[in-house]
Amino acid sequence: NLFDGGGIPMFTGLKLQNDLSSSLLDGIITPEHELVKLKGFLDWKELNAIYEKSFPQPRNKNRPGRASISTDLGVGLTLLKQIYVISDRDLVKMVHENLAVMAFCSVSVQEILECRLKGKKGLIDASTLTYIRRRLGKKGLMEMERAFYRQLKKKKLIKGKTLILDTTSLEKRIIYPTEVSLLKRVIEHAEMVVQGVILKKDMVKSEVIKAANKLAKVYYTARRRTTELLDTVSRKMVGLARETMEKAGGAVKKGVDILEDLALEGIYRKVKETGGKIVEQVEAKLAWEKVKDKIVSYYEPHVRALPKGKIHKPCEFGTKATIAMSGNGFVTDYDLHTGNPNEKSLLPEMVERHKREFGGEFREGTMD
Repeated sequence: NLFDGGGIPMFTGLKLQNDLSSSLLDGIITPEHELVKLKGFLDWKELNAIYEKSFPQPRNKNRPGRASISTDLGVGLTLLKQIYVISDRDLVKMVHENLAVMAFCSVSVQEILECRLKGKKGLIDASTLTYIRRRLGKKGLMEMERAFYRQLKKKKLIKGKTLILDTTSLEKRIIYPTEVSLLKRVIEHAEMVVQGVILKKDMVKSEVIKAANKLAKVYYTARRRTTELLDTVSRKMVGLARETMEKAGGAVKKGVDILEDLALEGIYRKVKETGGKIVEQVEAKLAWEKVKDKIVSYYEPHVRALPKGKIHKPCEFGTKATIAMSGNGFVTDYDLHTGNPNEKSLLPEMVERHKREFGGEFREGTMD
């Protein structure tokens, strides 16, 4: 039974809604502290309802399972992570040492003391925070973010009179030039399908993998990475990629059971679609043809090269993002763009969205 003892936790809910965890903390911390104010005006019932939706209903109400982390602590730390942009480990350390954070998460000094006396490391650990976010999922986290934003706006903490707008690039760690590393990924994933494994560590280093690794090493360890060397290595790797992709297709046709593994099916689909486009674009480049919407990342094919026009870094690889902020420093809106659109063309839509959000309060804007 998953709901016995150490199984799936039962939803605990709020501990002390809209109240400090103890009169001791209430007397020590100034009412003007930002976390005291934040705790006081947040609608914890709304946040609690969002958190509850991420828990399954117990099959046996008489045996509901172990208690989960309370909403005050679990959701409270999730919000603080976004506010302060710190690691889970530092966040856990704060909730055991910082009185204001304890008060925000409804944790009393007595609870910390009892935890220590029992020989436990703490009330919560860093891995549990990861589990909470995974449980909420992207949908739950976005719903909580929107609820948090609405509550800040309702209390007039977010002031929309002034719009501050900027467009930047979210840079990805991509090795330039991209051909060699991209083709190497295609070959590796096609070989995973051939061998019927879903983890790279389980793959046997076949002759094709050894050849691909050798070619990549030849290029990346060369003193002079000339265009001629890149073209030579790319041609050989394209041949290996075509050969391995054909073998992967043959393995799928012969073994129907391969497609029964959803993970392996996803790997093959990625090789066939993204890998096929990568091989075609490298072949086009070798034929001196112009390539449009060039893929530079195997795992994130939407990423593009973003010319910056700066001497120290003329080009970045990533996604373009437009970020809108209120005059008092809150992020009010954002948008991600495929390719490298002109920044001027993005301005009207963002201004209109800010106008719809704040209405007559919107008076001025500044953009870069």
